[in-house]
Amino acid sequence: EWITTFGRSLRRFVSVLERVLARLEEEPAERFLLDGIPLLAAALDGRAPDTAMVYGSPYHRLYTAGLELGHPGLRRPWDAAELRRRVRDAVERGQLEIVGTFTQPDTNLPAGEALVRQGLVARRWVRENLGVEPTVAWNLDSFGQSAQLPQILIQCGYDALLAFRIAPTE
Repeated sequence: EWITTFGRSLRRFVSVLERVLARLEEEPAERFLLDGIPLLAAALDGRAPDTAMVYGSPYHRLYTAGLELGHPGLRRPWDAAELRRRVRDAVERGQLEIVGTFTQPDTNLPAGEALVRQGLVARRWVRENLGVEPTVAWNLDSFGQSAQLPQILIQCGYDALLAFRIAPTE
């Protein structure tokens, strides 16, 4: 997502999500762990994220307006209401687990309050929109973890952290 526009990321996310949901509907034994809550929120709401959803970026005003650099607003060729229904059904069946803080922050740079907000905003959005609360946070490609992260996540209600960084030689 960091290498392209928000609109392209969103369209790609919806394409992948639709394929994942089709697989889950065909195979009841399958399970999937989903991160990327800002893209999920935008896909299910049929709109771009608001300022509370976007991690501090110099382009956050463009993202929140639903604009891409040099391109018109987001096109939404999918049925957001139907996508929301399918996601909720998969969550209720226990096939789809939503994980994460709202975005993947660099935990060594922001203040503790920023990390707390990441956790709380994510849990609130998932609870209000999907009826469950994530218990697993994620930070898959970080340059390190803050020593305070376990305490922050526990206080936010998480009981696990999925984190790793794989070297190109591994």
